[in-house]
Amino acid sequence: PGRWTCAPFSPLSEPAHTGEWHCASLEVKDPRLSVLCLWDSADVEGALLASTRLLAPADPERLSAALTVWAAWKDGTPLPAPLQAQVGPRLLSILDPRHDYEAELGGALQPWAELCSYALRRPAPAQAKTTYTAATDSTLALAASPAEDLHLERSFALGDTGLLLSIRPVNPLEATLRVKEPSGQLSHSLDGGRLVLADGSSLDLAAEFRAPLPRLAQGFAIADPTGALIRVRA
Repeated sequence: PGRWTCAPFSPLSEPAHTGEWHCASLEVKDPRLSVLCLWDSADVEGALLASTRLLAPADPERLSAALTVWAAWKDGTPLPAPLQAQVGPRLLSILDPRHDYEAELGGALQPWAELCSYALRRPAPAQAKTTYTAATDSTLALAASPAEDLHLERSFALGDTGLLLSIRPVNPLEATLRVKEPSGQLSHSLDGGRLVLADGSSLDLAAEFRAPLPRLAQGFAIADPTGALIRVRA
């Protein structure tokens, strides 16, 4: 209850094996989004999914096809003929190099699946340095952005401050973050605060700064200069 089975897209434009489904019928005109890795699915908390962007809706027929491929890979149930033509060839040998492909790419959604166990907790006042650690009841907001699309900007509202946090990838490993006024002007209101990542590490907030994109995509939170957490809303 409250969790959804999710699958990542493949970096390949054709299915590698029977656990991958060629879903170009999703009407997304982007070759990077043509193959679903249903073998690498993970259960993700609905509250975390609510903080991400919906790429495109899928009708019941397409969702049913995805579920059928997923079940066939997981349980060995037979695939209908039309779907057999939309998945890759079977894995037959333990020496097949596609096992290396699985080992390299597997677990793509695991950081998201594990975020249900994260929250940000302020330490006792006696501690000299403000740090944040993992706990239950997550307050993390996901900020997933395709690293290849260097013109895609995500914006998040920062509580009741009226400020926005914009995130724009600059390369596959890094993004520029800007704290903005509603007018779009850069704001220094949160200078001295912290951007806290899902692994508990943090970065100094400024009107404009850079952060590692893969770690941002796992989740983040914002703490103001006093150390109080600010609600982040997509």
